[in-house]
Amino acid sequence: MKKVEPGTAAAQSGASENALQVRRILDSLTFQNSPLLKSFLDFVTTEALNGRAADISEYTIATRVLGRREDFDSTSAAVVRTQAYRLRRKLAEYYKTEGIGDPILIELPKGHYYPSFSPRSAGPGAQSATPAAEPRWRFALLSLIFLAAGLLVGYVLGSNPAGENKSGLEPGSLLKFWGGLAGNGRPVIIAFTNPVYLANVSGDLLNPRGAPAGMRGEPVPLGVLKPPIAQVPGPFYYEDGFTGAGEVFAMNRLTALFENAGIPVVVKRNRTVTVEDLRNYDTVFVGSGIAVQALQNTRLLRRFELTAAPPGSTLWRTRIVDHAPRPGEPSFYEIERDPNTQALKADYAVLAVLPGLVPTRKILLMAGLSTSGTQGAAEYATSEMHMSELFSALGAARPGTAELPRYFEAVLRVDVARGIDPVKSAFVAGSAVSPRP
Repeated sequence: MKKVEPGTAAAQSGASENALQVRRILDSLTFQNSPLLKSFLDFVTTEALNGRAADISEYTIATRVLGRREDFDSTSAAVVRTQAYRLRRKLAEYYKTEGIGDPILIELPKGHYYPSFSPRSAGPGAQSATPAAEPRWRFALLSLIFLAAGLLVGYVLGSNPAGENKSGLEPGSLLKFWGGLAGNGRPVIIAFTNPVYLANVSGDLLNPRGAPAGMRGEPVPLGVLKPPIAQVPGPFYYEDGFTGAGEVFAMNRLTALFENAGIPVVVKRNRTVTVEDLRNYDTVFVGSGIAVQALQNTRLLRRFELTAAPPGSTLWRTRIVDHAPRPGEPSFYEIERDPNTQALKADYAVLAVLPGLVPTRKILLMAGLSTSGTQGAAEYATSEMHMSELFSALGAARPGTAELPRYFEAVLRVDVARGIDPVKSAFVAGSAVSPRP
């Protein structure tokens, strides 16, 4: 196979296809939370596709991509080499997940910063952009042989759950619950709530029921302000730069577990989750009350419902309504307060696995009545002890064979200390739910 030298006409012959592949990677979920690596890849591929190989150097990357000064000395700083190493790892991650079926492989070969472009399936006359790609067909053939052998071994040992554990999770309820996400290789979206507030120049934050939403920093039209807000000194601006303390702890628990399980994660604000995201990825919504935007637009839950409490209620004006309570179970759940201090004493949360927009996708929901309930739900779902409790409550009756339904909804009670810190979470109600017709 003939070697293609960087910068030659042969290397540029598929420029349009290569440029399309670059755009596909830059727009991917894998690179969404890596703006520096996106800029790095964008710069080197743009220079390569335009035949400017001489402009790709450690110095130009440092000064034009990484923001270093013109007196940057590459002999005393390894910043470019470090970011190149990270970019290689990120590209490998992309091609193992979202880009597993992409037709063109973009690599950053070790030792230089000029990217290589090569077809992933070698046809007649196909050429590789790097010498290392020449024996790739042999590697692919060996990979297929080992894959077939692995499948055979997996079939023979199918009765041994430990043999199927591809994640870093220990065998048990957590592995049963999260293992399906770890096994499909796709990133999982974790979407958190950050409500839109109305903020004035004094720093007052207001979140009135029915208030309009807008882009952060935009002035709120005077005509939409109603009493008593209209009497508060203004002007007001939209502000959505805050989220609850419980959401922060919940995200930390989930991302730590996913990292341990080898599950790629993409973190998004819930209002930026698109229909296309829900079609292509399993999504975990983490949020408090009806601030979970998906619940405002679509009735995801079947048995339970997060809804506004009746007029006249005080803070945390949300309740979980049970549309099919069992004998002895209440028809709704609300925040509980200490009778003496009125401080928050107990919160409630919904923990649910629901059908996605397509049969192969799932939506997971962890939504408290307040931020404490959200944290409690995440801690429950990442605890082996608590997930064993959930399996026993919702699973099969035979000892040792309990399995969760494919889709379910559950309500958790979250005891709270100091008005905010979850100290104990427990299952109180729940059942399996069927897919939507």
